[in-house]
Amino acid sequence: MEGLKIIRKFLSLVLFFTILLTMTACNVSVIKRESQDNTSKVDKDNVSYNFVRDSSLDKYNDKSLIGKVLNTSISDDDNNKKDIARAIGFISGTTIGADSPWICFVNDNYIGVLFLKGILIYEKSTGKLSTVIDSEGLGFKYTQGDEAILEKADNEYLILYKANENKGYIYSFKENALSKIDDIAKANIKDLMYSEVDKERFKKIETIVGNSSVPVIYKDHYFSLEINYNDLKNSYVHVLDEKFNEVLKFRLGDK
Repeated sequence: MEGLKIIRKFLSLVLFFTILLTMTACNVSVIKRESQDNTSKVDKDNVSYNFVRDSSLDKYNDKSLIGKVLNTSISDDDNNKKDIARAIGFISGTTIGADSPWICFVNDNYIGVLFLKGILIYEKSTGKLSTVIDSEGLGFKYTQGDEAILEKADNEYLILYKANENKGYIYSFKENALSKIDDIAKANIKDLMYSEVDKERFKKIETIVGNSSVPVIYKDHYFSLEINYNDLKNSYVHVLDEKFNEVLKFRLGDK
């Protein structure tokens, strides 16, 4: 009898440790799987886009295109366009679409100004023209509506695409080059680094710089485009610090 009790106790201990080892193994497996899933998610979020320059698009990316963007004329026989231009306050002889030009992005190194026919990109620290992207040549004809040009930017890339599509073009600031992109999500641009100011600050900035498009705020600095409809080349970008002191001003027409 005593021997039987010992055997039963031994078997009970074996069963207990077997169950314990099984539970431990399961927990380790779950933790390992969760760790792999999290790592996979992090890796996916941090994957850098493999940018490959498309040399056939070089003609749409050049400083010399500034004239095309800033000197767009309305043909004399296009009365409808003239009427629209006058109605929204534009000067006869120059049209920039149904929307005024505006600052479309700001990042650590560059400022972008969007016009109907192109985007002017300037060095943020100096105001020197970096390049001009011929958005019209790339197939973007509108700044509003179902086919309006939209943009996203971070410190690496600027993406251009139509409102009803998820493909478009990607510009590399580092390479100063363009390429096509079949899915804009691949560039992994998430939260925009810049945003428009509220109405109160908009009014305050306009009292400082004059008539302007909606200013953009980026890292406690304000970026405002003072628009000269008589001569777009004489429009100015103003950069103000957090106390609304002007720290940089440059003319759009300067190269």
